[in-house]
Amino acid sequence: MDNAEICESTGTKNAEKEAVNQKVSKFFEDSIEKREDGYYIRFPYKDNYTELPSNKAIALKRLHSVIQSLRKTPNLLHEYDETFQSQRDSRIIEEAPQALPGKGSLLHYIPHQPVLTPHKETTKLRIVFDASAHFKNNPSLNDVLHQGPLILPELYAMLLRFRTPKFVAIADVEKAFLQVRLHEKDRDATRFLWVRNINQPISEDNIITFRFTRVIFGLNVSPYLLGGTIHTIYAQR
Repeated sequence: MDNAEICESTGTKNAEKEAVNQKVSKFFEDSIEKREDGYYIRFPYKDNYTELPSNKAIALKRLHSVIQSLRKTPNLLHEYDETFQSQRDSRIIEEAPQALPGKGSLLHYIPHQPVLTPHKETTKLRIVFDASAHFKNNPSLNDVLHQGPLILPELYAMLLRFRTPKFVAIADVEKAFLQVRLHEKDRDATRFLWVRNINQPISEDNIITFRFTRVIFGLNVSPYLLGGTIHTIYAQR
């Protein structure tokens, strides 16, 4: 392939990517919904994607592995469980309904695992959700979601603006992704498994199915959904 063909191919791919990004942006603008308790978003699924398996078997296998590992350090197992209980109390997660999701909704389970950060003062254990987990020759949840365009401001420009005024203020949004609410129709794509009682064996009666009501860290589209929501908030002020 000569230089002219490379340039033509690159230009075509860039044009296709831009067209997809515009479509994703349009979908986001049309589907974001402001309610009394916050902003609700929808997942931008790809067109004609390969059928997404439920991945429940992967989630169950990972659950056994996580419980077995954490039982060696009971205080970490307790902290892991307390995190889910706290999120449930805060309505970040909710118990999934027994009924199957309706038309237009996906049923998918996301495995999770602990990541230890002992050097940190506050969060020494994080629960990480693996939305890239998949069976062989099957897609993951991340595979069927559009990543969305990059809408973060350029770092160089931010630094220049930061140095212009005499005084500046810096703020941070606590657990930023979890501040964005997930539409009810997309929640069953974020199901995960846990146990009702960490001191009991893993059994059908002891397993509980949760699902997220918020955008989670671990999805390839989450940074775009957060950035798009922030843009929407400022645009409506």
